[in-house]
Amino acid sequence: MAGMATRRRLRARNTTATIRNLATLTSSLEYEFWNADMAKYLEVTGARPIHSGAKASLMNPLMSDPGTRWG
Repeated sequence: MAGMATRRRLRARNTTATIRNLATLTSSLEYEFWNADMAKYLEVTGARPIHSGAKASLMNPLMSDPGTRWG
């Protein structure tokens, strides 16, 4: 994500997202209006936001390990 003030690195997740995580908003798929890093990622890459309903949005990077935080 060129141009970001701090350089972020992707890593493998420690857990797998479940249907329960998706239903309770703990899957780690973030909305850009709650997470500035996701907003910048979407801007730089042109990726679709999760609320677009596009299947491709499920391929956005997770912002934390599934089940570890609400967002």
